[in-house]
Amino acid sequence: MTAAYNQKTAGYRGYKVLPIRADAAVPASQSPSQAGFPYQKSNSALGEAISADIAEMHKTGEIAKIIQSYGLQPSAADVGEPRLVQ
Repeated sequence: MTAAYNQKTAGYRGYKVLPIRADAAVPASQSPSQAGFPYQKSNSALGEAISADIAEMHKTGEIAKIIQSYGLQPSAADVGEPRLVQ
């Protein structure tokens, strides 16, 4: 997603940005990446508040709208259940 945005805005016009093909040897290629918000594990209230806010933004479609406002595909908001990509 970042590469596609940079191609449109940062002068990377000589390059073609394509989605990667899923490869079983590279597990991260089989699932979309997810953003993370680091916080202290002991501050569970903050983690719960962040998760609730993100869930609400997904529910209302706000995340997809934000992504689309940058000229990207709103489907990039569909990243599945939270997980650690290794």
